[in-house]
Amino acid sequence: EPLEPGFAKILIRPRPCGLASAGGRIPTAKGPVLAGFSRTAKEFLLTVDVPARATARIGVPAAPGAQITLDGKPVRATAADGCAWIDPVGAGEHRILVGGDAP
Repeated sequence: EPLEPGFAKILIRPRPCGLASAGGRIPTAKGPVLAGFSRTAKEFLLTVDVPARATARIGVPAAPGAQITLDGKPVRATAADGCAWIDPVGAGEHRILVGGDAP
């Protein structure tokens, strides 16, 4: 979902609704946005590809205090609406892991 004109900033918020995994590709004026997730009882993994010249605000389902990493490094997230929000996330390929083992 665009947050700024021309997809300069993009909202990525997967809603698993009971699915173990899913993915998609959305064409935008900046290039395609790719996102996919997989989850188990212990972790939620989101992979995204944010187009060049764009940033993203990413929300992942997470309980308060959950361990969250962005590209293998711990990251602070803001909790709201049942999600952990990471903002901003720059262009490129990223992996966001909620739970699981520490890197």
